[in-house]
Amino acid sequence: GGGAADRLPPAVQTASTAMAEQGPGTRHAVIGLVLAAVAAVAVAVRSVRRRRDSQSSGRTP
Repeated sequence: GGGAADRLPPAVQTASTAMAEQGPGTRHAVIGLVLAAVAAVAVAVRSVRRRRDSQSSGRTP
């Protein structure tokens, strides 16, 4: 926005336009799924650790 794209060199304008039209591909989808899986595993591990620590100290969650 703001008209900054009008001041870019033609080669950059063409490349950015091509990328915008193409959109995310399979590679981006796979990376996103891997990151989501890693986050889910991290949350699960942290949850299990927290539950185990509270049980061993005699506290209730």
